[in-house]
Amino acid sequence: QKAQGLVADPAPEEVAPEAIPDLTREPLLFPAPRAHRLQGLARADSGGVLALGYSAMRGHGNAHPTVNELRLAEAELRVPHPRGTVFSAGRVKVSQAEVAAKEGGTRIRLGFAATLGWNEVKVIAAATLDLNAPGAAKGTPTEEEFFLYHTEPVEASGFCIHFKLPHYVTFQSALDAMRDANARKTQPPADPLLRCENTLGGSGGRSAPGAPHAPAHPAKETTE
Repeated sequence: QKAQGLVADPAPEEVAPEAIPDLTREPLLFPAPRAHRLQGLARADSGGVLALGYSAMRGHGNAHPTVNELRLAEAELRVPHPRGTVFSAGRVKVSQAEVAAKEGGTRIRLGFAATLGWNEVKVIAAATLDLNAPGAAKGTPTEEEFFLYHTEPVEASGFCIHFKLPHYVTFQSALDAMRDANARKTQPPADPLLRCENTLGGSGGRSAPGAPHAPAHPAKETTE
């Protein structure tokens, strides 16, 4: 397919291990480098990735994928020693998937995902999200900012579980504001003239009940 010019994705570039960004030590910025996107999907919550990937397959994405490759294997974990030597720390189970979809009827786009453990459904769903991320509409499940934030297990579970903490202070404040608003609705409307008198601190130009009305201008004394 690549030899025939049918694959739209460019050939992967060789990246030195020390040049690979570390999502656990660097902030996630958008648009995210693809290395950050793939790291985020590898660490993502499996249930969240499945839900969003499934929504893309059911019509909310830009393409319906075909699984091109699905692998379950064991990878050797090599760790550099402070003295400069590299040694094997053991082997871990890994899963990876590559999916493909037509783009415009003449080209093929690829999506990829890998994660620790043997988890076929997660890598297929994650590769579908990677496939649909370029050009995804804002706020859709396949937008990378949406699925990377909402499948981050530590952030999501921490935010949900924090509601167990007591929020009675802010809730009591909201209740007081609601009671005050309801009380204002039930009060009869105030007399605008009385409001004016209270504001001016006097009668506001009106005579008290039963008091003689004073002339507007005092009478002038005349002498004959």
